[in-house]
Amino acid sequence: MEIYKFLISEYADRLCELSVSLADWQKRSRQSIVAYSSLKRLLAEKYGKSADEIDIERDKNGKPYCDLCSFFSITHTGDYVYIAINDKSVGVDAEMLRDIKDNLIKKTAHTEEVESILNSDDKNVSFITMWTVKEAYFKLKGTGITDLCAISENEIRRRYDVETTHCGDHILTTVTKRSIGSSPKTSARR
Repeated sequence: MEIYKFLISEYADRLCELSVSLADWQKRSRQSIVAYSSLKRLLAEKYGKSADEIDIERDKNGKPYCDLCSFFSITHTGDYVYIAINDKSVGVDAEMLRDIKDNLIKKTAHTEEVESILNSDDKNVSFITMWTVKEAYFKLKGTGITDLCAISENEIRRRYDVETTHCGDHILTTVTKRSIGSSPKTSARR
């Protein structure tokens, strides 16, 4: 798997150069413009095309895809954009660390997770980690975030390969399909 990181602030002065139409500019955030422009450039380079030849479409659930490369995922948070490109299904999510209210934890965590998060050494890190695992999982599935309480972080980690990295002011997680017969690959790095 390849993960690419882009700082949005590095593109602030060049947004008009990123092959974005006025309609796209009005519909999308600065983060999305940098993310999709960067993805098009990465895929163009990888497949020997020009960025203008790369079409990013969305399926009926809103999951982005490209006929050249089926397995990619995009996330953005704060000043960061991450793009994961893989040889099998992948989901990626990044979230800024912030103070989390207990009622949000109770509304969005699976019942087995609530007490664990509330009693952890740092409930903010625990919650954001859980959130990024679940959002990356839903991106991998291509369903959009449906019911965060329906599946636990532990269940996702049992069934998929999950890598979580603490990147200073944010947390980055990738979830990929596990190869048949392989053992779980789960990591958390600081």
